[in-house]
Amino acid sequence: MCTFLFQLTNPFGRNRCLNLYGSASFFPSLFTGRGSSVEPHSWWNWRGNCRKCSKKVEAMEGIFCCNFSVSRRGWPPCRNVWHPRCYECLGKGKFPMDSLVDEDGNPWHTNEEKLKRVNYAVKGAHLVVTFQCETCWVRLLEGRNPEAGDKEFISCLRRANLDAIAGRSKATISSHADRMAEVIRNC
Repeated sequence: MCTFLFQLTNPFGRNRCLNLYGSASFFPSLFTGRGSSVEPHSWWNWRGNCRKCSKKVEAMEGIFCCNFSVSRRGWPPCRNVWHPRCYECLGKGKFPMDSLVDEDGNPWHTNEEKLKRVNYAVKGAHLVVTFQCETCWVRLLEGRNPEAGDKEFISCLRRANLDAIAGRSKATISSHADRMAEVIRNC
């Protein structure tokens, strides 16, 4: 069954699920197959508990790992989700950041906003950026679950994820997420 917004049949009789923009998926895990999971792939119905604060995260309100309901390479679905304010840099101060200063060396008025932008996630970022949590990155790269001694590695993976999110305008991410929510409401 197609869990996307449109389903097309090509001349050879094969079905292909497309999203509103004509691409095969909103992010790769939805078209790589179910693995051994039987959980729903309809990401707009996903719900879970935040990894940091343990409070409920409703569909379209948080940052969901692309493997939230998909098993990969024999690993169970990770079920990792965060509130945007809870997904933050784990190595604040470890990673060099340029700061803007005026002629007198005073911090520029946008520095605080810039630091917030690069150190915290944005609601709906997983719809624009192929977001994979640190647990899934360790599983993919190392073939194992994260261990206690992996703090530095996890911190670097988190920084890379946040940099990927910060590479998109907050307005672009919000606009895309709002548009997807509208499409889903009207289906």
